[in-house]
Amino acid sequence: MKHSRWLALALTVRLLLPAAAETDDFKVILWRVNQMVQKQQYDQLVDLVVRNPARAESLFRTALRQGASRPQWLNTQKVALNSLATIFEKRLGRPEFSKQLQEMGLRTADAPLSKYLQGVASGGQDLGPLDLSLRVGNYRTALRLLDQLQRQESLFGVLRVVALESSGQVHRALGEAQALLQRVAPQDPQRSYALMALVAAARACQRSDLVKTQLSGLLQTSQAEAGDSARLARFTLESWSRPTGERVTRQNLVQAHRRVWELFPAGPLKGLKPGEARWACAAARDWMGDLVGQARSLDPKSTEYAELLKLIESDLQALYRQVQPEGQGTRDVQVEFLFGTFDASLDCMEALISAGRHSEAEQYLTSIGPFVGLAQIHVKRLQKTQQAREALTAGATPVAISEGELSRALARFHQTWVRLLLARAGDKPTAADLESMRKNLEKATQLEELARRGIGFRGLEEVAFDKAEVLMRYTPQQAAETLGPLAQKCKQFGYSPGLVQTLIWQATLQHDHPELARPLLEQARATLETGVVADGGLAVRWRFRNSAVQIYEQLALQAFGEGKPEQAFHNLNQGKQLESLGQSEELRKRAQQVAALEQEMVQLNQHGGQDSATQQQLASSKEEFVALARRLRTNDSAINPLDLTRFQTLLPGGTLVLQILPGAQETYVLSVTPQSFRADKVKLKESDLGKKVLRCRASIQQLNQATTESALEDLYHLLLAPVQKELDEAKIMVVIPTGTLHYLPFQALGRKQDGKFRYLIERFPVVVLTKSSDFLCLSTPVPATKGSMVAVGNPDGTLPGAEVESRQVAALFSPAQLYTGQAALPERLESMPPGVEFLHLATHGVLNPYSPESSYLVMAGGTRLGPQQIVRLPLSQTRLVTLSACQTALGESSPGREVTSLAESFWAAGSVHTACLCSLWDVADESTRLLMVSMYRGLREKKLPLGEAFRQAQLQLLASPQTSQPYHWAAFTLWGDWR
Repeated sequence: MKHSRWLALALTVRLLLPAAAETDDFKVILWRVNQMVQKQQYDQLVDLVVRNPARAESLFRTALRQGASRPQWLNTQKVALNSLATIFEKRLGRPEFSKQLQEMGLRTADAPLSKYLQGVASGGQDLGPLDLSLRVGNYRTALRLLDQLQRQESLFGVLRVVALESSGQVHRALGEAQALLQRVAPQDPQRSYALMALVAAARACQRSDLVKTQLSGLLQTSQAEAGDSARLARFTLESWSRPTGERVTRQNLVQAHRRVWELFPAGPLKGLKPGEARWACAAARDWMGDLVGQARSLDPKSTEYAELLKLIESDLQALYRQVQPEGQGTRDVQVEFLFGTFDASLDCMEALISAGRHSEAEQYLTSIGPFVGLAQIHVKRLQKTQQAREALTAGATPVAISEGELSRALARFHQTWVRLLLARAGDKPTAADLESMRKNLEKATQLEELARRGIGFRGLEEVAFDKAEVLMRYTPQQAAETLGPLAQKCKQFGYSPGLVQTLIWQATLQHDHPELARPLLEQARATLETGVVADGGLAVRWRFRNSAVQIYEQLALQAFGEGKPEQAFHNLNQGKQLESLGQSEELRKRAQQVAALEQEMVQLNQHGGQDSATQQQLASSKEEFVALARRLRTNDSAINPLDLTRFQTLLPGGTLVLQILPGAQETYVLSVTPQSFRADKVKLKESDLGKKVLRCRASIQQLNQATTESALEDLYHLLLAPVQKELDEAKIMVVIPTGTLHYLPFQALGRKQDGKFRYLIERFPVVVLTKSSDFLCLSTPVPATKGSMVAVGNPDGTLPGAEVESRQVAALFSPAQLYTGQAALPERLESMPPGVEFLHLATHGVLNPYSPESSYLVMAGGTRLGPQQIVRLPLSQTRLVTLSACQTALGESSPGREVTSLAESFWAAGSVHTACLCSLWDVADESTRLLMVSMYRGLREKKLPLGEAFRQAQLQLLASPQTSQPYHWAAFTLWGDWR
C-alpha cells in the first residue's frame, strides 16, 4: 500500500513537471503506468490523467515520436499506451489516440480498464452497493459508502451532491457542487452531469441567479447530444428554463408544455445515472403543478378545464410508461421513475383536496393504489439481482432497500388519505373516518421511520404533523405526548415553520393556564419573526401567515382573559405589523445570520456532530435579533404598533374605531374614540360568527330583502349594540377586521327604526384599515390632487359593460389614459408615470382562495396582473386604486392575512395615503357603473372627501328602487385614507 502511494505521488509529480515528458524520464513514467495497470490501480491512474490531460497527451506523443525509430521497444509499451488512449477516449471524449494506435497496428484489447471505465460512467456493478443505495433512495448509506471509498474522480463528487440534495441537505449540496466544478476540467464528460447536479441543488436552495447562469450553457451542450438520455436531459433543462409567473397565460403554458414534452422519451430508458430520472420527474411535477394552478380558477365543466386535465393525465401516463414491470435492463431507472410518478400523482391529489374536490381526489387515490403493488414488484425484482445480493450484504454498510425513498413514497400515499379524510370530515368525523385516519397514520408512521433511516430529516416530520393535527382537532387531550418530541426534533434540525406550529399547538393545550401558554407563544413569535424577516420576500411570509395570526390572536385572547384589554389591542396590531418588520435592512441581515447558523446546526445534527461554539453563537444571534426587533418596534413609527394613547391622539373628532376578535367561546369588541376606550364581551363563538357572516352574504347575493334585513340586523345587535352610545356620537366608523369579518359589508348593517330599516351608511361613511399604524396617514395632510387618471376596461372582451364604465370614468379626468381590449397589457401599468392619482381597473378578478399569492387580474391577451407584479407598480403618489372586478377582496381560506387579496397588494404598493376600493362578491355591471361614475363625479365636481364621495354614491343607488338592495351598493369596501 505504501509503495502504491509513493508510485502515485511520483507519477503526479512527473505529469505536472513541464519538461518531464520531453526527456528520457518519459520511459520511467510509462513503466509506472504499466505497473498501475497491472495492479489494477485504475482510479489513481484515471484521476491523474483527467487532472493533467495536457501533460498526459505530451507523454503519449513523445513516446510515439521516440518509438518511431525503435518499433521493437514501442511494441513493449502497448499496454501503457493503450491504457492512456482508452482513458482519453472514454473519460475525456477524445478518440483520436485510439485511432492513431489502430492505424499503427498497436491497438489491443484492454477489457479490464474498459470495464472499469464503463462501471464508473454508469455507477455499474463494480460499485454495486453505492449504485443501489442511490437508486432506491437510501442516501445515508450512499454518503457513508462515498466517505469510505474516498474516490476523487469527478463522478463521485457528483454522486455526493446528488445524495446530499436528495436527503434535504440542499445548502451543503450546493456548496460542494460549486467546489466540484472548480476541479472538473472543461473536457471532462462528467462536467455536464456536475452542472445538472449544481442546477438541481440551486433550485432546491431557491438560487434563481445560479440556475439562470448555468441553464443556457447546459441547453446548448445538450443540443449536440443524441439518444434517450440526452432527450431526457433536454426535457429537464427546457422545463427548468421555461418562464413562470403572472405573465404566463394558459395558452402559452399549454403551447410550451406540448413543445417541451415532445422531448420526453417514449420508451423505457436504460443506463441513466443516479439523479437524472429524479430530476426529470421533478420537472414533470413542476409542469403538472402549473397546470393544476391554472385549472383551479376554471369551471370544472368548461372545455379549458377538460383540456388541462387531459394534459395532466398524459404527463402521468408518460411517467407511468417508465415504471412498467417489463424490460429486464431498465429496472434501475424504473425505481427512480416510480418514486417520481408516485409523487406527481399525489401532488395532483393534494391539489384536488385543497380545492375542495373531495370526490375526485378519492377517485384518483383509489386508482393509484396499484402503484403500491408495483413498488413491491420492483423491490422483489431488485432483490433477486446479483448486484442487489452483493449490496445487501456489503461488509459493514449493507444496503436496506426498504429504507429511503420507497418507504417515503408509500408513507405519503397514506398521508394523503389522512388529509382527504380531514378535509372531508371537518368538525364532525364519523367513527369510520377516525378509524381510517388511525390506520393510515399508523402505517405512515412505520413507513416514515424506515424512510428516515435512509434519508434523514429533510426539514419535515410530515406524518407527525398530520397525527398532531388529527389529535388537536378531535382528541386534544392526547396530543401533548406527540407535540413534545416533535418540537424537540424541529429545534434540533432548525425547521422553523414546524417549530412555530408545534409551539402554537402546545400553547393551545394550555389555554386554561396562561402562565404556561405565554412563554410558548413568545417563543413561537420570536421564531416566526426571524423566519419572516430573514427571507424578506412574499413566499416565506405566505408560509408563516396562518401561524402569525394564531400567535398574536392567542396572545390577545389571553390578555382579554386577564382583564388587560389595552394589551389585547396592542397584541392584535403587533401581529398585523409583522409584514413591516421585513422592511428593516438591519433586522433582515441579523435574521439571515441566524438562518445561516441554524442551517449549519442542521448539517451537524444530520451527521451526529456537536459544536458548542456554533450553538453558543446561534443562541447569541437569536438574542440580538429579538432585542433589535423590540427596539425597532419601540422607536420606528413605521414598524411600531401604536400604543393606545398615541393612537387616540391621531383620531379626528367623531371617529369610532372598531376591532372585533372572535374567540372559541366569546367574541370581544374593542371600541376606540379620541376620548374613550372600552372592551365588551359577547356570548358568540367564532364558529357561529363565521356561519352568520356567510349566511348574511348568501342572503344579500340572493336578493332576498326580508332574510337580508334579518341577517344584517342580527349581526348589528351582536356586534354593534354594545357600543350604541359611541355609534350615536360618531361621524365615521373605521373597522379593523379579523378573520371572516373581512367579508362582512359593515356599511350595510342596520336595524329597523320607525318601521323602516336603516343602514349604517345612511348615518356616516364606513371604511376599513388593517392595523393601528395605518392611522399614521392621519398625521399628515392629504397630498394636493392633480386629477390624473389611468383606466383599464374589458381586457379580454367579455365585459362590455366594464368597457363603457371605464370610458365614462376616464372622461371625467384630465389628463387621462384609457386602455381597453388588447391595449390593456400589464406593461401599460408598469410604465405609468409616478404622478397618476387614480387607477381604475374594470376587469375580471380571479382569486385563488387556497393559494392567494396565485390570484390575479385578467389583462389583455390572456396575461395576468398578480401580487408579485402589483407590489412593484409605481403607485407612490396614487390616491385611489379601484378594483371594479369580481371578488377582489375575498380570500376565504385564509381570511385577514396581510396581502391575502389583490386589494391589499395594491395598497402595499402605494403610500400611506393610498386608498383602495374593492369588491366582496360578484358585481352587477350596471349598478357598478352607476356607483363608480357617481363616486368619481363627487370627487372631481363636488370636491368631496374620498369617504364621503363613496358614501354619497352608495346612497344614490340606495335611493333608486332598481338598485336599493345591498347587493347593488354594498359590494364594495373602501380601504385606507378616507379623507
